[in-house]
Parts: sequence; C-alpha cells; structure tokens
Amino acid sequence: GNPSAKPLAMNDGPQGFNVYTDPGLAGTSTQFPSLLTVAASFSPETSRRYAAAIVEEFVGKGSNVLLGPDLEVNRVANTGRSFESLSGEDPFLGAELVRPFVQEVQGKGIIATIKHWLDNNQEIRRMTMNVEVGDRAQHEIYMAPFKAAIDAGAGAVMCSYNKVYGTHSCENPKLLKELLRKDAGFRGFVMSDWGATHDAVKAATSGLDVEMPGSSGMFMQLPELVGQGAVDQATIDTMAGHVLTSMYFSGHFDGRFPGAVPSAVSRADVTTDAHRDVARQTILDGAVLLKNEGATLPLATAGKKIAMIGQYCNTDQYFAPDHVTAGNVGTPFMGQGSGYVPSTRTVTP
Repeated sequence: GNPSAKPLAMNDGPQGFNVYTDPGLAGTSTQFPSLLTVAASFSPETSRRYAAAIVEEFVGKGSNVLLGPDLEVNRVANTGRSFESLSGEDPFLGAELVRPFVQEVQGKGIIATIKHWLDNNQEIRRMTMNVEVGDRAQHEIYMAPFKAAIDAGAGAVMCSYNKVYGTHSCENPKLLKELLRKDAGFRGFVMSDWGATHDAVKAATSGLDVEMPGSSGMFMQLPELVGQGAVDQATIDTMAGHVLTSMYFSGHFDGRFPGAVPSAVSRADVTTDAHRDVARQTILDGAVLLKNEGATLPLATAGKKIAMIGQYCNTDQYFAPDHVTAGNVGTPFMGQGSGYVPSTRTVTP
C-alpha cells in the first residue's frame, strides 16, 4: 500500500471533536456552540472561522474524517435536531455557509461528511417515518445545501434513518444513485448512520458504500453474498472505488493530513484560548436582531438590572426527553447526541 495513506479515523462531530465515549477525555476538546448559532450569524466568515478551529482540533486528535456538518433544512423550529443544522430554515443560507465550512475541512486533508441524506426533518419516529417530497421541492429546498457542499468538495455523505418515497434512505436507489450521484454529481462515498442499514443486498446494490455500527454487521455478509451471486463483485469494486476516490481527492495519498492517526482516541488536550475565543465570538455573531424596532438596542443599562429567565440560565447540562434520544446528556449551548462535546470549562449565563 501507499505509505502516505493513513487509516480512516472517523469522529463526531459537526460541532467539535466529540469525546463523549470516554468521560475521562471531557475538556480535551472545545465545546463550540451549535451549528444553528452559526446559521443565525448569516456570516460565511463565521462559518469558515468556526470550521477552521474545529479542524485544528481534529488534526491534534488524529481524526481525518469529520462526521459533519448537518445540512437538513428545518421545516419545524422545534424538531429534535434543529440545533445541529447549518441551514436553519433556508436552503440558500445553508448553501452559502457550507461552502467555506467544507473548504476548511477538506483543505486540511480531512473528509467532510455531509448529513443526513435526505429529508431527515424530525426525530420522533425517525427510524420508521416515511417522507414524500415533490421533485421541485426536493431539488430547490432540501437538496440545495447538499449540492453546494458537494460542489465545495465534500468527500462523504451519511444517509439518514427515515424512509423517503417508501424506502429506507440507506437502501434507496432514487436517493443514492439518481438524486445524489446523477443529479448532484457526488463522486465520494456514502456511509450509513448508526443502525440505518436494514438489508445488506438492497443497501449494497442501491448505493451504500460503508456500513457504520449498530446494524448487526450486515456488510460482514458481503463475501458470502458475492459467493452466492446475490451481489456482483463489480458492485463491491465500485463501493471500494468510491472510498478510494474520496481518499485520493482529500489528499490521503499525498500527506495532506498533517496529523498522526493513533490506534485509539488521542488523550491530548487540543483546546486553546484562540479556539475558545472563536466559540465565544460565534455566540456573539449568532445573536442577531432582525429588526431594531423602537431602538431596542443598544440597551440602556445604567442604573438598571437585567433579569435572565429560565432553567438554562444557570445550568450547563441538558437532559433530552426519552422520545428524542433516551439517556443522552447535552448542553443548552450545543444540544446533545453526536453533536455534543463534553467540557469542564462551560460558563453559564
């Protein structure tokens, strides 16, 4: 093999290097604010700066595949993962913000994984629900941020849990072959979300390249399925080719990724004052008043007290209700799940 090529070291996530699998690593990476905060900034430069800081920490931790950013266009403000969306409610906004984000990630030899393809717009019944979308709305609204990310060089796509047009996303030839590869021009590799693979034959022949954990190792059946003739060897070659294409495009054979890839998650502390400044500035940039009616800002604070209302004014933890993702701890600043980065430095309002 090529001595410059390193193993693929994938890590969440879209809002910072997630070390939640090892409580002892809390605080060794920066807890950045949510991607929705970046969206609220309406600033491509804020998106670029945010991504650049995260990329530096991924390099320091030795991870060359970033599982993000999330690009779903939010249809309902209180959908379960709206905090993770760089698009917010606007496909044009998402397209403008994802370009500098992806360019920063890919420029350091890290494969950006845009997710979740496609129409993943709510958490409740996300494993079983079916989404029906007309072709025009699909292309102009829901695909638009993904298309911009692909044009910017994103090397991987993660398919979603939900069904679209009656078929699970990760075994959906219309989504993975027609819309993604033919219409959007994607040439990298497609990975499943955790537990999103339901049938090895259907997934492999419909355009899934990499199965992630949680589906009982369905792709472990592929050698046997090839021997039985259920899956062509040419299909396996194409799947491998998509992964190698992304690695080549991302500079994995040319030494573009400057970090070392350890056999386990690095225990190095990769936070810096500069990265914390980026996190703080992103929060400030995301506090946008669209209309300053009645000269609401700036506040005249002399001789006055400002009340802060609500339970999250003085806590750094958010506990998700069971119908979202049971048991996952998060923070009101960035949500929970794959987008959560545990920290020992959180400061409440």
